Amino acid sequence: MNDGQYVDKDLVALYDILNSATDDHEFYLEIPWADHLRILDVGCGTGTLAVAFANAGHKVTAVDPALSMIECATEREGAASVDWHCLSINDFIPSCQFDLITMTGHAFQCLHDDHEIVDFFQSIKRLLRESGRFVFETRNPDFAAWLNWNPVDSLVKLAASTGEPFEIYHQVVAVNNQFVEFRTTFKNVGAQETKVCDSKLRFTSLQELTTLTHAAGLTISKVYGDWDKSTLSNNSPEIICSVEKF
Repeated sequence: MNDGQYVDKDLVALYDILNSATDDHEFYLEIPWADHLRILDVGCGTGTLAVAFANAGHKVTAVDPALSMIECATEREGAASVDWHCLSINDFIPSCQFDLITMTGHAFQCLHDDHEIVDFFQSIKRLLRESGRFVFETRNPDFAAWLNWNPVDSLVKLAASTGEPFEIYHQVVAVNNQFVEFRTTFKNVGAQETKVCDSKLRFTSLQELTTLTHAAGLTISKVYGDWDKSTLSNNSPEIICSVEKF
């Protein structure tokens, strides 16, 4: 976990404010098909979804490799109802399998290599009970969201919990086949301090996802193009997949 925005405590404190959209969480919170499911939230970040699942009566476990994220999550109201772990899912050995596994926030795009992705899917298969589901999303490469990742179109102005004003924007550094490298600038306007974080994301097609899940013994059973459960098309911003064992 080298991306500074998930490691630097000052930037982690901005995460929930910067990612305040609720459409994705509403989508995930509607997935449980029964009460009291065992749910695993992979790449749980600051724990918003994990706590919401727990508040809905489910037994929730959450994992994330970034210590600063887990520390923030455990300070959240309601955090005591979630079982938190700071580690990679490949190293996670729980005492039970899970009914539902989720991976949100486009965290899947931080997996770059085919072998790394298959290993990840194999871990999902190991942790998923026979009739369980794994649901995750990745940005649709056909939509090319990175075309708007520039200082003008991506600029966000917000206030931190301390009241300090921030300006945050992205700038694409390189686009190479499936990979987009970009830089995020966090400017504390009041203090005139700037922090810069470099990121690299993989934009994987549905065809590739189908091949990679199958290689791990999984199958994609449902696909949506956005949080309203619309059909996937070239104009869809997301590829949202529901995955099961076959």
